[in-house]
Amino acid sequence: MKAWMIWFATGGGVLAWALHLGIAWSVAEVSCYGSLDGNILQRAGRGATAGWVEAGATVLPWLLALAAVITNLAVRRRLRALDPDVLAAGRTGLMLVMGLFLDVMALVAITAGAIGLLVVEPC
Repeated sequence: MKAWMIWFATGGGVLAWALHLGIAWSVAEVSCYGSLDGNILQRAGRGATAGWVEAGATVLPWLLALAAVITNLAVRRRLRALDPDVLAAGRTGLMLVMGLFLDVMALVAITAGAIGLLVVEPC
């Protein structure tokens, strides 16, 4: 088992959520500025490019967070197969339990953010 798998299983979902917040919501705000009439994000109001960027910055981080959850479950299963006491005794078990909680919360947050981007008109 590689160390990067444990770290991805622990923090991958949170990093994906940060990526979603940084890109999708920034584009949603920037695409509404009236003084930038000629920018690539804005075409006769709120442009189609902004919608595609927001969709990509929502779907890809959601898939990344889902991959972190699946990796977390796979790593836990492998550690249990190697030694049943590893999850109960070591810091690896604590990392994976907290990582699973954070990854699932990131999935929920990205999903809620996607609903917000779809339902609420930013301009």
